[in-house]
Amino acid sequence: MNVFEYFEGKSGYEILMYFIVGLTALNFTVEQLKKFRSWVTKKPLDNQKDELWRNDVTERINEVEGEIKEVKDGVSEISGRLDESIKQSIKHDDKLQIQLNDITSLFVDREINSIRTRILDFEARLLEGKPASKEKFDNIFDMYCQYEAILKKYNRKNGQVELAIEMIRAEYMKRWNDKDFVDCSEVN
Repeated sequence: MNVFEYFEGKSGYEILMYFIVGLTALNFTVEQLKKFRSWVTKKPLDNQKDELWRNDVTERINEVEGEIKEVKDGVSEISGRLDESIKQSIKHDDKLQIQLNDITSLFVDREINSIRTRILDFEARLLEGKPASKEKFDNIFDMYCQYEAILKKYNRKNGQVELAIEMIRAEYMKRWNDKDFVDCSEVN
């Protein structure tokens, strides 16, 4: 199994962790090999057997260094793939964020329009002289608070509803003073 087959299906985080541990171990190994090579080449030789040993060790160090180079090249390729994967993930996340913002905007617009319509409809009923309960007024005032909070949160402007709510408040005060509210069961 080569290094790429091993990492197939692993998450970016797992690959990054292997990458960090691998680089740390690789750097440590390279430093130890340098020290060992230095020691081997400086060691005084007593006979031909020591010379053969030095040649074998040096050859093996060269092989290990070649293998380390292959691993470093593999790590570089994995690093490149990981960078590309991260870039693709960021692009994908950006696209999802745009779509989420669009959906949020649609939902907010719908909610604003729904509340606005209910308040304006209530104002129209009052202008027609239709009866209303105190609970209905309270409900409209609560809706208006929600409406204002949504507008503030999403940096929107209030146009038509401000005048309507002023009229509704005036009618509420008039009915409060005249004790002219109807019971909830009487309102159709």
